[in-house]
Amino acid sequence: MENFNADNFTGQNQIAFKGYSNIKESENLVRKVINRPPVKGIDYSNNIYCFIGIHLASPEIQIKEIDEKFNSFSLKNKFALSLIFKNYDDRLRNTYDEFEDDPYHFLLNLLFKSSKLSKDDENKVFDLLVNNNNADAIDIAMYDKLSRKFTAFKYNNMSSVELIKNIFYNFQDAIKHLTNNRRKNHTVFEINDEYDVQDLSYLILRSIFINLEFENPHFKIGGTNSKVDLMIENEGIDIELKMIKAKDKDEKDFIKQLKIDFIDYAAWNELKDLIVFVYDPFNKTTNRNNLYSLEGQKTIQNVTYNVHIIVSN
Repeated sequence: MENFNADNFTGQNQIAFKGYSNIKESENLVRKVINRPPVKGIDYSNNIYCFIGIHLASPEIQIKEIDEKFNSFSLKNKFALSLIFKNYDDRLRNTYDEFEDDPYHFLLNLLFKSSKLSKDDENKVFDLLVNNNNADAIDIAMYDKLSRKFTAFKYNNMSSVELIKNIFYNFQDAIKHLTNNRRKNHTVFEINDEYDVQDLSYLILRSIFINLEFENPHFKIGGTNSKVDLMIENEGIDIELKMIKAKDKDEKDFIKQLKIDFIDYAAWNELKDLIVFVYDPFNKTTNRNNLYSLEGQKTIQNVTYNVHIIVSN
């Protein structure tokens, strides 16, 4: 995108370029393209990249027009839409089984339902997405998602979840040097709130997990996007960070909030593990078992995931 500008394109391709560049186009101009009669059965939706770009250029008219085209698209193009417009992910999951003869059905089934990848499956994925002269950007995106899903991190024979939990168990010891024992004339690092805990946690974990994401808005609450503190998408891991501050009385309000959070996190269908780290430097927790009682497997809105609680002071 950096090698081009809008002047390199004309007509609907120029509008699509603006959409990908996050430049808003006038609604009237976009509607002219959308409402233009097909020529020999071809309209703006025949090229999925152009179709997506045009709707990115005018978000106000996304949903209705995309809805009208979604059912007629191939599974591959439906998948492409779900990558850009996240509200179509659930719709794709709920309808892809109706298209068993579509080549992408096999790939989507691996992505949505399989927990293991056999050697035969791996070979088939390679033939479909890599050893294919017609492979394109959508195929690359699918290959990337499948690779991330089936490539779990291992360190000293520990799973990612086990390693993250060990890091948080030792969080207080690890940061003492920054908070208590910095060299002369160097400012001591203060941890005053959850944002400080979040920044430090990201610093520690990102050096190990290259796919760690910071504040990913992967689910919606009440129609608005809510951000996850930390996330490793390819392994289905969300990390929630809490800090019990000096002004807080005890852990009870945090427990109430976590119970609400558990429902919200279930909006992500691929969630496998929710790791909750509670930093309590002022020893406000009256009984850690109150927090640990929240651990275990949860099934909410047909999503089953494991909750892990770590408390450190």
